[in-house]
Amino acid sequence: MSKPVIQYITHQEINRLKWDTCIDQADNGLIYAYSFYLDNMARRWDALLINDYEAVIPLIWNKKYSFKYCYQPPFTQQLGLFGNIKEDSLQDLFKEIQSFVTYGDWMFNYQNKFIASLFQTSLMTNLVINLEDGYDDIHSRYNKDVLDNLKKAEKEELIYGLCNDIDLTIDRYRSHYYNRTPHVKISDYENFKNLCKHPGQNCSCLVREVKDNSGNLLASALLLKDNRRIYNMMNTTTEAGRKTEANHFLMDNIIREFSGQQLFFDFEGSDISGIKKFYEKFGSFNQTYYHWHYNNLPFYLKWMKK
Repeated sequence: MSKPVIQYITHQEINRLKWDTCIDQADNGLIYAYSFYLDNMARRWDALLINDYEAVIPLIWNKKYSFKYCYQPPFTQQLGLFGNIKEDSLQDLFKEIQSFVTYGDWMFNYQNKFIASLFQTSLMTNLVINLEDGYDDIHSRYNKDVLDNLKKAEKEELIYGLCNDIDLTIDRYRSHYYNRTPHVKISDYENFKNLCKHPGQNCSCLVREVKDNSGNLLASALLLKDNRRIYNMMNTTTEAGRKTEANHFLMDNIIREFSGQQLFFDFEGSDISGIKKFYEKFGSFNQTYYHWHYNNLPFYLKWMKK
């Protein structure tokens, strides 16, 4: 049997229909890899194709001092290879990647375990819940701390509901957590707003929030949904919300609302200790993904990128 054909193509040459069909059909398809998502969040992106869109890798790149480098765009947790490729073709694939850019900072998705056997990688945390299990089953796996905090929240007469104001939800998240992510520019938030307002086919943006009985906002979550997952993209809690355990109440109600469906609830991380512990308490499990970094820049430029 002949070896797969690996082909580099530019952004303009990509067949969007074939690309999105590949992501749809791939076992590891994720919302970040759809063309609408990449078009909004990446300054430039090209692609490697395996055969006729049997598998794809988006190449998100920029240029500095005439050298191309690959990077991970904001609000884009993991990418890498989507679809299937034979293991004996992996060396050729990575030769193509490293010939395209001399510096790479990549997050390969949770099914790209092969990369850990080929290169030194860092294991990244992504916590998820299988909503198909049903609410009662999921609730039975909650940590005692979650159960205690939900009892406390119930006494506060909190109100769970829908919100249609995407702009306000994103602006609120930015104002609360901007210092945590200083590398994310205002233009990145604007691009993300556009993405949320004009999602691709079979994708949607949802906002859920918790208020007190006076109508004061305590916690909110901006969610993206495709045909496989609900992604917890932006979760914001006010100071008053922390005192009333509003975020526990919010997460529990989101899980309750979507439970029983053939979807995963994707907490979107995290390797930040406090956030990780919070998501673990809901009985989530870790779908590890892989950070691959390499620096083949000339010695006089290696200091520029770490």
